[in-house]
Amino acid sequence: VPLWATVADGGTAIHDADLAGAGLLLVGSEAHGLPDGLLRAAHAHVSVPMEGAAESLNAAVAGAVVAFECARQRRSGSSTGPGGAAGEPSRGAPVGVRHDVSLSATPGAAVEAPTRQVQER
Repeated sequence: VPLWATVADGGTAIHDADLAGAGLLLVGSEAHGLPDGLLRAAHAHVSVPMEGAAESLNAAVAGAVVAFECARQRRSGSSTGPGGAAGEPSRGAPVGVRHDVSLSATPGAAVEAPTRQVQER
């Protein structure tokens, strides 16, 4: 499964990236982004194109925008955005997404949130 790392600068614009198939979206914190090890492990770095004076989006908004683009590409069967050439067709079948979250109340004390399965339709 490919890993797509969101980065503020220097990534492939999300509408130019092939996000139509199954993949794992990595979103870092607003302050520090993703750890270097995850950036190196990622198959692609993607960015949300921004115009104007805004420096960046917060992590939740950036993740939502990229997830929307993934869904748009799957629905349209294309990995290209506005004005692009024809891309790869969607790889088809519903995609299961596993969401694991660990929260830390105090340094060194991890509290694991429940794992949930989400089925895209």
